[in-house]
Amino acid sequence: FEKPAKVRWEELMAAFSKHSSKEEAYAILAQMGNEVLAGARWGDVAKARSDGPTARRGGQHDWTTQGSLVAEQVDRHLFTMPVDRMSPILEGPTGYHIVRIIERQERSRTSFLDAQKDIREKIHQERIRKLYGEYLTKIQKQFLVWTVFDSSLKKARDAAEASED
Repeated sequence: FEKPAKVRWEELMAAFSKHSSKEEAYAILAQMGNEVLAGARWGDVAKARSDGPTARRGGQHDWTTQGSLVAEQVDRHLFTMPVDRMSPILEGPTGYHIVRIIERQERSRTSFLDAQKDIREKIHQERIRKLYGEYLTKIQKQFLVWTVFDSSLKKARDAAEASED
């Protein structure tokens, strides 16, 4: 059972579509990179100036598997450069990027015996949930249960349904 390589990473981006020229986009991204090198927090720079899709989250990307990005140069750097090091300026199809790896998990294999243990445990837990659900349904049909709040709850539901109409 193969587990692909994956990384959590952050990005600064200057999109070609948001600038008058590629040169301007490059210069703006270089300024962002220099701010980080001068001590500014990556997330603050990304929120303030990055054009990337994750700029509002400080440029942070969740786990990304190798080969899943459109920007091949960015993908290649994410899986070859050291963790916590800033990349050079990389050109992608929609803009320039600077990336930094937060965490990387290399490609790995799970032995059949280990995978078998996990599968067996998942099946066991699923059966328990199913039996519990069936038992709960049976009990609910067998015994009528109510609380002092049921009448006020019913009135609130009825009022809400009436206001929707």
